[in-house]
Amino acid sequence: MVEEVVIVERGESRCSSSCALGDVDVGVTLGEGSVELVGGAPVVEQGPQVSGSRSEHHGRAVERTGDHDLVGEAPGGCGPTTNPSLVAGTDSGHGRTITFQPMAAGRTPSRFISRGFAAGAFRFAVDANDRDDVDLVERLFADLDRPGPDEPLTGTYQLDRVEGTVPVEWVIDGPRLEQQPPLGLAAMLTRFMSAVNIAALDLEPGSLHLHAAAAARGGRAVVIAAEQNTGKTTTVSHIVSRGWEFITDETVRLGHDDGAVHGFPKPVSIKPGGAHLVELLVSHMVPAHEVGVDSFHFVALGAAGARTAASAAPMLIVLLRRNEHSSDSPTSREVPAADAVVALMQNTLDAERHGSAASRLADLVAIAPCVEVTVGPPDETAALIERLAEAPTRPPFSVDVLPGSPTVDVDVVSVKIDDRMVVHHRRTGQIFALDPMGSIIWEQLGGWVDHGIDLAGPGVADLVGQLASLDVLRDTPGRSR
Repeated sequence: MVEEVVIVERGESRCSSSCALGDVDVGVTLGEGSVELVGGAPVVEQGPQVSGSRSEHHGRAVERTGDHDLVGEAPGGCGPTTNPSLVAGTDSGHGRTITFQPMAAGRTPSRFISRGFAAGAFRFAVDANDRDDVDLVERLFADLDRPGPDEPLTGTYQLDRVEGTVPVEWVIDGPRLEQQPPLGLAAMLTRFMSAVNIAALDLEPGSLHLHAAAAARGGRAVVIAAEQNTGKTTTVSHIVSRGWEFITDETVRLGHDDGAVHGFPKPVSIKPGGAHLVELLVSHMVPAHEVGVDSFHFVALGAAGARTAASAAPMLIVLLRRNEHSSDSPTSREVPAADAVVALMQNTLDAERHGSAASRLADLVAIAPCVEVTVGPPDETAALIERLAEAPTRPPFSVDVLPGSPTVDVDVVSVKIDDRMVVHHRRTGQIFALDPMGSIIWEQLGGWVDHGIDLAGPGVADLVGQLASLDVLRDTPGRSR
């Protein structure tokens, strides 16, 4: 009666993929007068929800250096201009060379403030003691819009180049960062990106977020959900190189009323050893890739020629899966809507604070078909996803969230998608999907519909007992019909 009861054990909320990165050994070369940079990236765990806060140092007098408009940014800070280099695979340049010279001991540094950045609902700027560091931040976050004229900053990060350190090291402090010892460039940027991601998540407590990438074309989006180290960033980068608009490679927010998916185009994160998979981005990487020791790298896709979008209507959900033989061609299979909800719950970032997570995911998969794609060579994987997105669309499925029941645990949400039921225990995190016959039995167990089934009859009683063992029922009805 039960197609396959899939249990997803959920504990604390998942952090974004850059939130737990371990130690990173960095060896990089950057422009003229560059030095070897070495640092470590500590694990960053997402703590309790807090609102973004203005940094203590934000209000003091600083030297303002202007907006530092960068190559590749459209006038007014409204996103990147079109640059064919991403598609053509050529280097478009970044403007003036940014160097990383050690700061002389005893020097009294000036302070420099970056322009403001809008990362979702999070509005931030960077206060640095070196002009080159402000330029670096503005180059990396060039794809983010400026806050509106009536939008105050949520917080400010203080970035200080440490005096006399060779190789150069930095200390960074601000929202969602704990005080750490000086770090090398890649490690510092890793912590910075994590902090921005989590701070943005904190300021959208009413929305459900997925650990996923997204790209759009013609106002319609492909959402790519995946576990860490599966190839999500690589895949979306190759899709964008085919002319799609970049939404995000990290966090997708599911809209409340508009049915759209939203994101902000933060720099994509290329993991150590992954540069060869995105050769079209190598010339745009920070830290630069001309190194003997690999590290994390970051790329603003707009600077590499991509167009960006803030939101789009979902048209395809992709569950990206690893392939032990990466040289094999990618494969795909359709995932039924109820099973897709179970799978996507594993990719939520904040389901425990979003009481209607199962119903929100059901709304998503009801309008956008879901496929599982096993990755192959990046260009082939991107081409396959593009073909799947171009396939004829199916009519939306109906979604029905059933009311509470005296026989079902108060923390259980029952969502019917077409003819199948998804059962989600919000307190324990368990979630499973029932086949059509199992769904009929669940409806009778909850007292929503009397199908005239003998709940104590052969076969049926076994299912009822199985459901009772999952602690989703208040009692086990044994009445006959």
